[in-house]
Amino acid sequence: MPRALDELLRPSLTDDDDATGFHEPWDPSTLGWIMLLVGPFGGGWLMMRNQSRLGLAGGWKHLLAMAAVGVAVVTTVALLVPGFGEKSTEDARNARSIVRYAGNVVALPLAWVLLAEQRRRYRIAQKNDVPTGKLYGPGVAAFVVNLIIAFALAATVVAIKRT
Repeated sequence: MPRALDELLRPSLTDDDDATGFHEPWDPSTLGWIMLLVGPFGGGWLMMRNQSRLGLAGGWKHLLAMAAVGVAVVTTVALLVPGFGEKSTEDARNARSIVRYAGNVVALPLAWVLLAEQRRRYRIAQKNDVPTGKLYGPGVAAFVVNLIIAFALAATVVAIKRT
């Protein structure tokens, strides 16, 4: 019985529950939905940046998790879908679409799980009237980052597949 009382009296707030360290954070719910547009590589980059904007450490873990999803999807599609890497054929266009949409769809649920910590911290920022950042420029940059990395990775896989 005394042990239960000890648990009840234990403070439930942690260092992450303070209202310091915010620098114009982005809404994690918006980041989750933006994943459908910017893809796993760009989305991971945005999540990593938002982690530090919320005063949290460990943003690189989000980047690595999302990059792993992106690499797995691009590599799987490149190896299994017929026509991937060919020029100007219907199969090639379909394969590119599969890579683009499959990566984004697979990344979305993972992003929602990874963003749980950021959502809690963002609510603290909202309660303390912390100004939020704009996502227009970083969102476009994330889209370009995702496009470049996905293209380079797909080209590498196709080159390896042809040898």
